[in-house]
Amino acid sequence: MKPIFTKLLLSLALASPALFAQNKKNILILNVDDLKPSLGCYGDSQAVTPQIDKLASRGTVMLANYCQQAVCAATRVSMYTGLRPDSTGIHDLYTHMRDINPDVITLPEFYKNQGYQSVGYGKILHGAKNDDKPRSWSERHDSDLPYNEDHPAPVIGKFQNPELMQLAKDFSIEGKRFNTGKFMAQLKKTNKYYATESLDLPDDAYPDGAVAKGGIQSLQKFA
Repeated sequence: MKPIFTKLLLSLALASPALFAQNKKNILILNVDDLKPSLGCYGDSQAVTPQIDKLASRGTVMLANYCQQAVCAATRVSMYTGLRPDSTGIHDLYTHMRDINPDVITLPEFYKNQGYQSVGYGKILHGAKNDDKPRSWSERHDSDLPYNEDHPAPVIGKFQNPELMQLAKDFSIEGKRFNTGKFMAQLKKTNKYYATESLDLPDDAYPDGAVAKGGIQSLQKFA
């Protein structure tokens, strides 16, 4: 997997109707952290984004988008409650949604209450305590993503891990090319991978791929 940006995190929410309501459709929502309109479908000639472009060609591309709040937690809570940040009171990364919004109904909670199986993978309601488990979710997958069995789980965003930072410094020799092969050989001994590299590994060796894999597995199960 070769990420477009150094910080790109995919998560998804899935609502599937219960057995008694099979005539209803599955609903799939994809969230991407820090995904800017630097995409082919937005006219960026340098961005190589064939899959998102394909998805855009089958749907609606919004050309007038506005930021609710320049913080992911506030925006996520806004999206999943239908309320502006001024209404939720969430403007930072630390305030827990339920502490000041005990009665608000989230989107996955709404579907769950309507007889759907509400399933989440990855980072969704960031800023909500415990991601509002179990109230909003029938199933919630974050630390138990289906990573590739042949590769250790990545660091998952803990970029300040002192062991890995020191290892990277040891292999960064001024004036010389970084030896990725030797670095990876040593890194594997720590049973960890960086979360933002673009090495030739299976997609599901990283969080984005594992989230997508889990979502596909759930869709197949519910189908």
